[in-house]
Amino acid sequence: MQKRVLILLSNGFEVMEAACFTEVFGWASIYGDIKFDQLSVGLRSPIKTTFGFDVLPEKLLSEINSEDFDALVIPGGFGDAGFYEEALSEPFFEVIRNFNKRQAPIAAVCVSSLSLAAAGVLKGRKATIYHQIGGKRKAELESYGTAFVDKPLVIDGHLMTSTGPGTGVELALKLLEVMSSPEFAQDIRTRMRIPTPSSAWYQEAQVRSTEETSFALCTDEPADQGPAEELTPVKERSFTLNHVGIPAGNPEALANWYGSHFNLMVEGAFAYGDGWLIACEPGVPLTEMPAHFGFMLDSRAEVDRWKEYFEGQCIAVDAQRNGNAIFVTDPEGNSFEIFFDPTRFVAPA
Repeated sequence: MQKRVLILLSNGFEVMEAACFTEVFGWASIYGDIKFDQLSVGLRSPIKTTFGFDVLPEKLLSEINSEDFDALVIPGGFGDAGFYEEALSEPFFEVIRNFNKRQAPIAAVCVSSLSLAAAGVLKGRKATIYHQIGGKRKAELESYGTAFVDKPLVIDGHLMTSTGPGTGVELALKLLEVMSSPEFAQDIRTRMRIPTPSSAWYQEAQVRSTEETSFALCTDEPADQGPAEELTPVKERSFTLNHVGIPAGNPEALANWYGSHFNLMVEGAFAYGDGWLIACEPGVPLTEMPAHFGFMLDSRAEVDRWKEYFEGQCIAVDAQRNGNAIFVTDPEGNSFEIFFDPTRFVAPA
């Protein structure tokens, strides 16, 4: 079996963001039953990359028919190197729309998600982009009607986006998974000696405001608590836990569990983040309800995201209070609550 991957290169693209795909699919062609035929194309030849050296695409875009390909890859690049002149051009848009019309996989790295948005395929869809404090790319992406999600990888159906060069290999493996199987993608990861990121990595935001927790599951998605103009916080409060002592038969193992799921640093039996600490201590777990501890969030939507996260990790979740709260049990049997308190918000006078 053969499948074809089109790698669409703009002048000023970043080599690393293209190489992640050529390497992953090159290895996949050697060790799998599917032959992945990759073709690099551009609007010109040679193409000057972000950091100066030239690349010769195998074909010019005018010489190929995008209908002949099963998946599209678009690496990002730098505006100073002229990336947007071609990445936001009509020839690029035509290719993107063709793949989108066929619901064929499209993988965009870093700022190339702007190409998808400007082509009109991200309106009302979730996507991510390279984002930093004071940066403008997030606002540009949203201006096209895209729902920006601040996570390393965002998959919305056949549309796949990632935040930067360091996320490229994970996006390439995700595309391989879609075009083959999760088992084969994992096999290629192992053969290439690519480390598997922690579950927390997949939730890591690029930019965190003071109102966000270091748990990194809060995003810039609209909170599911009604129109913003109808709700006013009773008082300013960030989601921060100072410290809690948790009994455990194996304190260090439990600290690692909390560290992994909540994106915390771990030292011995202590898991800690920005201004708060979970201390796991020898003792009898809090297995009898109502004994538990809790984390308060600022929206119902955030509770829902935590519920989705834990269920995705095959960890049992008990939803209560009409979905405004979830209870989770750690491996030692301690119960904790993650909840949103609607009474913290009142209608404006």
